[in-house]
Amino acid sequence: MDDRSRAAAYRLVVATILADGVIRDAEEEFLAGVRGRLGIDDAQRRELTRGLDVGVLPLEEAREIAEPEDRQTLLRLCAEAASSDGEVSRTERLALQQIATALGLDEAALKAALRGAAPR
Repeated sequence: MDDRSRAAAYRLVVATILADGVIRDAEEEFLAGVRGRLGIDDAQRRELTRGLDVGVLPLEEAREIAEPEDRQTLLRLCAEAASSDGEVSRTERLALQQIATALGLDEAALKAALRGAAPR
């Protein structure tokens, strides 16, 4: 992923966690790991999360993810984010459906992402 794709991916992951209005410690830890994976430092984190609101998905960010493999990876990352606190709320599930649609992915891709994100 290029810089724009990584930024878009991070915003969508954060928005997924914000969907239910609660950020738990496990979700904060998950986001720290995502920042490490994506190479996002603290200053970038502050900039990228500015303007994100509970229940509002920046679906336009999905356009920044051009490669089909990156789209699948992002959906899986969002599913992992939603399940990082041990459960996927109804609101988070709806957010994941909207993100999948914005990424051009179908219900089967979402189900696969959720299966892959399920706690072991």
